[in-house]
Amino acid sequence: EKLDGTFPSRSPEPTEESLQQLISVVKKTNADFGVGYDADGDRAVFVGDTGKVLTGDFATIIFAQALIAKGKRKVVYDVSCSSAVEETIKAKGGVPIVERVGRPFMMARVLREKAVFGGEESGHFYFPEIYSIDDGTFASLKMAEILSQSDDSLSQIVDNIPKYYSSTVNVPCPDEIKFHVIEHLKTKFKERGFRILDIDGVKAQEEKGWVLLRASNTEPIIRIFAEGKTQNKLTQLLELAKKMLKEEVESVK
Repeated sequence: EKLDGTFPSRSPEPTEESLQQLISVVKKTNADFGVGYDADGDRAVFVGDTGKVLTGDFATIIFAQALIAKGKRKVVYDVSCSSAVEETIKAKGGVPIVERVGRPFMMARVLREKAVFGGEESGHFYFPEIYSIDDGTFASLKMAEILSQSDDSLSQIVDNIPKYYSSTVNVPCPDEIKFHVIEHLKTKFKERGFRILDIDGVKAQEEKGWVLLRASNTEPIIRIFAEGKTQNKLTQLLELAKKMLKEEVESVK
């Protein structure tokens, strides 16, 4: 059959909206799980047996819990992942290692640390068995292997993972100033008493939540990721970040 250049049956971005057909089939067939890939097949987004789409950090937790073993305890995860990733790795006796977002950084760190696994919130998963390449098919097979050895369904495993409130917002920002804005915000957040992680943008952390601001490498935007242990804390951090970002953009302009 001649291809017309369009991605089969849906957009190439595996999101909850684009995976509705997959979700329907998983529920209709009582499947153990489903998986949606992006256009080049390096990302895998999993759908649980109840039809719920897993974020990449939740899938990272499932892989980490299954793969951490005596003498092989390091897990690499990206800076935008939920705090639940670090917490569950530690609870399993593992060693959490945070890294910048992106394949070059994640692959290199997994190999350098001789980690058991690496995972990103976006659905890229890095396995040392295949030289830490992020391959969606391998991730799918590994998930099938994990579930075949578990008495619990995927939804039951997910139910036991700590869940916090989170949100992501994209804010337009001219390319010529976006990185300068992030640098200035590091100082501003530090002055407010936040703990700062600046390996990739600026991540301002406090006891009950965090907010991460990253300049996109490909678009004139700054992405804000926020997480709170309560809805109020999430809203508070997100609104603060948007306010500070707006003020900084206006001052730099």
